[in-house]
Amino acid sequence: MTILNALQHLDHTLFLWINGGPAIPDWLLVPAYFLACQLIYLVPLGLAGAWCWGNDQHRRLALQIGLAIILVLSINHLIGMAWHRPRPFVIDLGHAFFPHAPTPAFPSNHAGIIWAGGLVMASWAPRNGMTWLVLALGLGVAWARVYLGVHFPLDMAGALLTALLAWRLSTLLWSRLEEPIFRMALRGYHLLFAWPIAWKWFRD
Repeated sequence: MTILNALQHLDHTLFLWINGGPAIPDWLLVPAYFLACQLIYLVPLGLAGAWCWGNDQHRRLALQIGLAIILVLSINHLIGMAWHRPRPFVIDLGHAFFPHAPTPAFPSNHAGIIWAGGLVMASWAPRNGMTWLVLALGLGVAWARVYLGVHFPLDMAGALLTALLAWRLSTLLWSRLEEPIFRMALRGYHLLFAWPIAWKWFRD
């Protein structure tokens, strides 16, 4: 057995161990589905809130997180183009608990987005409780998407690696482009939301 075959066998074995069975209880299905599918929508809401009602530091943090997310999605897309790894339900393995398009499984975008954001937060405020909550939620997302049958464990390991890469690239880019990016974003914000800002709904 080659190393790749052994790794795939281990990945499939771990998947079947984590993946939920057909009799999954509702008390576990509901939070698992929230982590797997719904939590991701809180990311743009959180970034928008940090920008519209936060101070300059919150806005700069939100911009770097947005940059890291763009990078992790771009890296994942390139990997998916190079290696179209099928999802578990495509190869009839385990149980899938919600419909999903047969897009490339490796790496996971959901977990990568959460971890990339959490890593940026850790570089800004490593002792902040919210930072560690976000990173822990990334683990929850990783577990839930395997548990509900749309990813393999290896997809989550890949997501962590691409999140680390996106974080490092975003940090390098941010150290060089922070001011022009911030000024451009601020100008666009004042142009698009002049009326809500004037009415004090959004912070100037």
